[in-house]
Amino acid sequence: MAYVALPPSDSVPLPSDPPPPTTASDDVIASVTSTTKAPERQWAYISDTVVRLTTREEVLKAKAYICMYERV
Repeated sequence: MAYVALPPSDSVPLPSDPPPPTTASDDVIASVTSTTKAPERQWAYISDTVVRLTTREEVLKAKAYICMYERV
């Protein structure tokens, strides 16, 4: 079994979606939002027979024997 942090929904664009046009105000909004706290990520529980969303609390209570980190 494994617990996996899912990528934020806005970080993976769908292939069919063209990128939106940007303006100078978009740059200002991006700089402001990059300094604000990111929303909490969703977690998934994955085993040989089950894949389901789970809570951060369940992940923290699990007895991990190996941890992998991602540099953001």
